[in-house]
Amino acid sequence: MQLNQNGEQMHTIKISKETGYVFVGKEAENASNDPITRKELKDFDSFEKFSNVVELNESEARIEERISCNEEYRTSQGYDIDHYFSFSKGIDNTQKAIIKAAEHDLLQVIYDQSATLLQINNKWKITKDDSFPIGTISGRWKSRIEAEQSNPDEPIAGVRIYTTTTSDILYIQPVKELHLKEEGVCTLAYALKRAIEKVCQVEESEIGVWIMGKMKARIFFCTNPLKVVWEYLKIY
Repeated sequence: MQLNQNGEQMHTIKISKETGYVFVGKEAENASNDPITRKELKDFDSFEKFSNVVELNESEARIEERISCNEEYRTSQGYDIDHYFSFSKGIDNTQKAIIKAAEHDLLQVIYDQSATLLQINNKWKITKDDSFPIGTISGRWKSRIEAEQSNPDEPIAGVRIYTTTTSDILYIQPVKELHLKEEGVCTLAYALKRAIEKVCQVEESEIGVWIMGKMKARIFFCTNPLKVVWEYLKIY
């Protein structure tokens, strides 16, 4: 990965804590409201903002040396990865519905055929650092020991890594009257996933589910055959 000292490859992102909606680049600088809730993003209680995010494009890894037992343990713990999304053509080009039971609202649903899904890799789970150290000259990832050593010929920056893809999505918001906590939202999410697979005959591997937003209160389905699911919801 090639970086330079003036940080041209680094992007700024802004995230609505309540919904998980993300703004990238110039949008992050100009965004003042969450497009879903319409609430103002006015302080750090309502949004997060990072300026050290780098998009991971095609990359290649080569084995140079065997890892130590400590590094093996760190690798086994995995990464701290967060999931976000945005509407590629804006919220005005999405479709919305409210699912009711006995005239009571239960779920607010938004469908988009071409949403952008963004995943940010923040760090190794086992480390206290909030980023990955990388040499801005060589573009080589650095170990914690290398990062602590001062080298004027190889300045080191801490970066987060992100990737994007495009997919159909269903963004589901349980209404407040259901009084669901995070555990209840998780249970509902996977119950809905199983129901979609069974009723709409979607393979288990074809549909993904993320729990996101403030207090993990939103359910997010992503897959390419969701058009079928949306048409089913409109009928019933």
